[in-house]
Amino acid sequence: MSAIVVILSDTHFGGFTAVSPPEVQTDGGQIVKGNAAQAWLYAIWMQEYAAVKKRAAGRRVIVVHCGDVIEGEHHDALAHLPDVKDQEALAVTMLTPWRTLADKFYIIKGTEAHAANQHMSERRIARELAATALDFHLRLDVDGALCDFAHHSTGTPRTIGLQVVEDCISDGQPIPRFIFRGHRHYITDSGNTWPNMRVLTLPSWQLRTSYGWKISPNKRASIGLVLIDDSKLELRRHAPKADPIRRA
Repeated sequence: MSAIVVILSDTHFGGFTAVSPPEVQTDGGQIVKGNAAQAWLYAIWMQEYAAVKKRAAGRRVIVVHCGDVIEGEHHDALAHLPDVKDQEALAVTMLTPWRTLADKFYIIKGTEAHAANQHMSERRIARELAATALDFHLRLDVDGALCDFAHHSTGTPRTIGLQVVEDCISDGQPIPRFIFRGHRHYITDSGNTWPNMRVLTLPSWQLRTSYGWKISPNKRASIGLVLIDDSKLELRRHAPKADPIRRA
């Protein structure tokens, strides 16, 4: 039986618009309660974990986290747990069930603004979870389907795909069947553009921050995860509520 691959990205644990349990206890003993948006995210997180656990029973499981594990300290933002160590502890708590489920667990390095210089936060989290690997770029052959993972990307799925193909040809490397990129927090998908390659920017586990509203006020975050099961891609997406239309 083929392996099942679970792809998570941009969890931003510790941010006040990111997935979180109902209560978080800091190292100093303070109890921080989640808000309504986080309760919605957490319910989906637990729902997806339960569904994958049931589906993966008796099978080999590979989990890939495609970067930006925690919110960190950045952009003079205040909407997060103030101590990065508390954010890291929360990440370990939230990801441990996935790590326990997984035969192999990979983490892609995200943005230094979130992970700190030299990606120290992600390195500490990877050690705590005994991650199989932590790197900027990962190529996995899963039952004959070559998957290409990285956090950052530029352009459309078409331009991402063409750049990867060009790089593979230049380096004499095989062309991947699936290409995954994080960072954007919303899904773009090449779909059936090419019969033998699909490019996807991944959903996240964080609703819009004030920075996100500033750069793109009309674009909504995509929430969810991606599965590869029997070499077939399955996009499990959950839509946040749209902004209400108010009568003036």
